[in-house]
Amino acid sequence: MLVLGIVTNFAQARIEDRILRVALLPDNHLPYYSAMENQDGIVRELLELIRSRADISFEPHYYPRNRQLKKIDKGELDLVPWTSEQWHQEKQSVYFTRPFAEHCNVLLFRKDQSQPVYHPRDLYGQVVGTVRDYSYQELDDYFRTGLITRINLRNELQVFDMLVKRRYDVAIAGETQARYLINHYYQDTIETGPTINCVPVSMMFSAQKEASGKLVDRILQQLMTEGEIQRLLRIWR
Repeated sequence: MLVLGIVTNFAQARIEDRILRVALLPDNHLPYYSAMENQDGIVRELLELIRSRADISFEPHYYPRNRQLKKIDKGELDLVPWTSEQWHQEKQSVYFTRPFAEHCNVLLFRKDQSQPVYHPRDLYGQVVGTVRDYSYQELDDYFRTGLITRINLRNELQVFDMLVKRRYDVAIAGETQARYLINHYYQDTIETGPTINCVPVSMMFSAQKEASGKLVDRILQQLMTEGEIQRLLRIWR
């Protein structure tokens, strides 16, 4: 559970900088978190580990990805807790922690209906299920030119459901999330295919919260050294 600190008035100025507004996506994004069920997950438990080691509390705010980025730019939100610098190469006035995990995308197929995919051209002419506003670096150029068609859905659960319902024959999802959803809900209907790309994962802070970002960065590196982040990733499979 994310904890919002209660403070007295005389300490308000100091503590306000210690209450960080976290940008999270609406809906169910397990194993990272679920806004719908207010359920813990990798991200929520990671923030709780950080809170336990520093005078920082985290306040969740739920917005679609494009609104999150605008609010980060305006200083109306303070951090995105699970992202990659490679997804935000155009951003100049933000602070990224050092990487503390890895995000890989995998192709998804209906059970026993996988296709050999060794290069994006193996997907030419196909329709691919994707999450709206997500970037897929290996395929984005092919989506833009129309060589591969993407269907944008609200979240990963919809991507999985539409694959099962034969709206398309192939989809993309993050590997951590795909394996969690398959293990818990789609074991008999969906299987993973090849990995298409991997990127390092960091936290992204607004420029106004760079000092807090540097503190969190040091804690993240400690958690990595102690094996705590890998432990979370193992638990939420």
